[in-house]
Amino acid sequence: MWVCVGASAGTWLLMISAHSPQSRSHGAYSWVIMSSCLEVRLSSANPRILVIEDDRVVRRVFETLLPSEGYYAQVVEDAEQGLQMLVQQPFDLIISDIMLPGMDGIELCRRVKETQPDLDVILMTAYASMDNVLAAMAAGVYDFLVKPFEDLNEVLHKIAKAIEKRQIVRENRQLVEYLQQANAQIEGMNRALEAKVVERTQELERLAEKLEQLTLTDDVTGAYNQRFLNQRIVDEFGRAQRYGHGLSIVMVDLDNFKQVNDTHDHLFGTAVLRRVAEVFTRHLRQTDLVVRYGGDEFCLLLPSTRLSDAVPASERLRLHLSQANVGGSDDVYRVTGSFGVASYGECVASTPQELLGAADKALYLAKETGRNRVAVMHGQDPVAIVA
Repeated sequence: MWVCVGASAGTWLLMISAHSPQSRSHGAYSWVIMSSCLEVRLSSANPRILVIEDDRVVRRVFETLLPSEGYYAQVVEDAEQGLQMLVQQPFDLIISDIMLPGMDGIELCRRVKETQPDLDVILMTAYASMDNVLAAMAAGVYDFLVKPFEDLNEVLHKIAKAIEKRQIVRENRQLVEYLQQANAQIEGMNRALEAKVVERTQELERLAEKLEQLTLTDDVTGAYNQRFLNQRIVDEFGRAQRYGHGLSIVMVDLDNFKQVNDTHDHLFGTAVLRRVAEVFTRHLRQTDLVVRYGGDEFCLLLPSTRLSDAVPASERLRLHLSQANVGGSDDVYRVTGSFGVASYGECVASTPQELLGAADKALYLAKETGRNRVAVMHGQDPVAIVA
């Protein structure tokens, strides 16, 4: 949003971006938004002038002159009456004689400035000493009128200048108030927009995370897929090389899984695969990863795990799997699996792919020696552990 401010002939003009025409009103201003333009005009009420003069003839001059020029005039005889009037009514200008009964015009000016510093005072005097002039200026007087008046046009000119100044001060104050309100609204809009941007960014991040998750998980079992395994095994293999932490891979093949599809349907087989993945996830650590490697084969990635821990963990998984009901609540069904284990540093494997191959070789031995058992790769040769 942008704002442009200008002025001409007593009229302020603000240019403000807007989505649709609308009209508003605020205090002494009236403005209309049309074609993205906001025009601000001062209220057209007649300026109010308070005259304080103890001379009856001069009072009569002002009582006649001011209304004829469009001013509202209130004329009193002394300063006390004038101060009382200021409490009761608002005024735009005070014209006071400097010599008054009781309180003089200079003291009156001081009193006025204490409560209404923006209200100007014009002092009238038939004679003015330098001391009086300096005292009046110190009290905050705006201008002087010399009596008797030789030219009423000069009197009107000074009055008009004082009123114009008053109007400009009032316009500026009201304009500042409006701009402060507009700025507060803009700041509020900016805060709301920033909050919306943050909300939208977080939503996009969640969607991106969900999309990435979909690209890295198997849609049948909910386990990770080979794409994720290929990325993660490189990182974990590098950590094992750098820090000497263990890294074990367990390849699992479900025994005789073809019979599941032959005796049931493929939907049942899909449900069995999902429940098998759940068994593995439930009995592994949060740092361990379950990957569907393909068909009825799974790969378990065990970071920071040496062979001495991977073998008993694989044996526990084999037992949990053989005892779990993977057929659902209405159809009890159990399967077994063959496990092949290989650990970094305890078999011949210098790359992630060679470590996967070693685990696969151990799995082949577990299947060849009767299934439903764990086989381990030591050096170059796999060793089967009979269940």
